[in-house]
Amino acid sequence: MDRKTSDRGARHRGVPMPRDENAGGNLDLDALKSGGTYVLWLHLCCARRIGVGRLGDIDFAAGYYGYVGSAQGPGGLAARVGRHLKGGSKLRWHIDYLRRAAQPAALWCCASPRRWEHDWAAALAAVPDTWLPAPGFGASDCHCPSHLVGFKRLPAPETLAACQSSLWPRHIWIWSAISLSTK
Repeated sequence: MDRKTSDRGARHRGVPMPRDENAGGNLDLDALKSGGTYVLWLHLCCARRIGVGRLGDIDFAAGYYGYVGSAQGPGGLAARVGRHLKGGSKLRWHIDYLRRAAQPAALWCCASPRRWEHDWAAALAAVPDTWLPAPGFGASDCHCPSHLVGFKRLPAPETLAACQSSLWPRHIWIWSAISLSTK
């Protein structure tokens, strides 16, 4: 994966952060064939009660929800993120239930064999004025309290670096809502 920081890229603590390199265009899932970690940001415009599989009915407030996951299997980030963005017809993961009611707002991802998801979920949950809407959401295979964190407003990507600079990988790709439609 050969990406370089564009002139539009922001910097935090000297770490290059490519931002929306295909601004105004579509998310290029072909560039994300390797494994990695991601935060899919969903926007729920109004409060809703949503049934989430074995977790039961959950009351979600209006706001932004960051779902932290990893994709190390076949197809890597492209397959997993692509499925989430398209909203799969089969409800397989907890995020599939929320995705039916909420719209994609942004995507942060990092191609790496290291699984950052547990660290990122904990870091986002530690940000002031956030909430965990559903204990165990996206965390059935680990001991994390949740992999879903609620925010009133969409946070800046630098939020992870502000929590702890070691959580900020060298290269992270960020797409905004305008470019999240897939090809």
